Amino acid sequence: METVGNASVLVLTRFGGAVANFIFTLLLAQYLAPSQVGFVMTALSLGALASLFTTLNIENGAVRHLLQPLEKGNVAEAAGFMSFGWRILRIATPIVIVALAAFMLISQSLKNELTTEEFWAVFFLAISVPMLATLRLGTRWAHALSKIKRSMLSWALFRPLILCLVVGAAALVFGGLRVDIVLLANAVACLVALVIQHFLLRSAFAFTKEAEPDTSRARDWMSTGLYLSVTILLIDYFQNVVIVASALGLSDGDVARLAVALRFIGFLRMGLMAVNMAVSPRVSKAISADRVADAQHLLSQSTHLKFWPTVIVTALVWWLAPVLVGLFGEEYEASAWALRLFALLPLAAAFFGPSIMVLNVTGRQQQIFKLSAVSLSLLIVSVPVAGISFGLNGAAAAAVLAVFIWEWALFDRTRRDTGIDASIMGAMKMLLPRKLDTQPQP
Repeated sequence: METVGNASVLVLTRFGGAVANFIFTLLLAQYLAPSQVGFVMTALSLGALASLFTTLNIENGAVRHLLQPLEKGNVAEAAGFMSFGWRILRIATPIVIVALAAFMLISQSLKNELTTEEFWAVFFLAISVPMLATLRLGTRWAHALSKIKRSMLSWALFRPLILCLVVGAAALVFGGLRVDIVLLANAVACLVALVIQHFLLRSAFAFTKEAEPDTSRARDWMSTGLYLSVTILLIDYFQNVVIVASALGLSDGDVARLAVALRFIGFLRMGLMAVNMAVSPRVSKAISADRVADAQHLLSQSTHLKFWPTVIVTALVWWLAPVLVGLFGEEYEASAWALRLFALLPLAAAFFGPSIMVLNVTGRQQQIFKLSAVSLSLLIVSVPVAGISFGLNGAAAAAVLAVFIWEWALFDRTRRDTGIDASIMGAMKMLLPRKLDTQPQP
């Protein structure tokens, strides 16, 4: 019940954030031209990816490097892990900000003449990156310490909600929006969310004052973060990666249309995430106890719970795609087919099942890394190439194909290495009657 309760809170929090992000995108489409929306979405995506590089993703190793030392009573090592995260942030921030600003200014200058609004927009984006990175650190650390509800509020709910409210208020006050105002609102949202997070989590991190930080395992911490970063980019930052990659091959207007289509996918993935979070602890225990049949049974149940509703929702999205993208205006109706293609992503995930979870709990992280690195490389290369060659729908198709290959490769590796079939095919086999043993018993 605790697992289901935490999963429900996470889903509700993410749903609220997704709704706020959706309304934010509607406001952009209402008050900005598609080319300006494309600029803003590219900038925000780059900022999100930059925050990941600012911390070297070290925080995603918190379940291992923060929680385990605390459980063993090694407070100094746990405090050292957090202290080292702050040190990386301080060192990497100026380097990442300079690289981000230079990339944005140069790339925009190559497309067209850089305006004063765009210059200030890049400035506001740059100052938001360390705040966004700090939010990520606090969120992951608190999540590892089982402060699940408090950990996600600032990151997944308050930040997008505040951004939506500030942008909406600015549109009412000024009678419109500019790209610099939107990026300033993003910086304000990050700052307010950071203040809220500080008060929510300061008691959870009070233990760091109890001992002198021990950073002797810094190299191991960094390697874990970098090792996990590839998978994080494909799961948590998929939309950001696709938008940035597409910006290399599409016009700003088409990037905006692609981003609008991607906005709907977050809603479709929430049900899958809830079921996976609810079942993963039980699957992990079953595999750890070498009860493979029980693990297969649990996976079969969860796959049926995910696949059939996803089929229905995907069919509805295919039917209603023109209406859905039409909510953003006539200029976005061309993204209907991109939305149909992206709707196949949750269906592919539901079809192949949570193979990455099985590989993870069975200690096959190296296999996950290799398969994810190949798929991420394919995604980054194919999306801009397809965008240049075939336009908006080509870029969307390339992104979907890269993820489909990734899901299939994980499924195939899981079945070969563990004998567990987490797909709907394996779930259907569980429903078939078993053959009776007709051999005489001794």
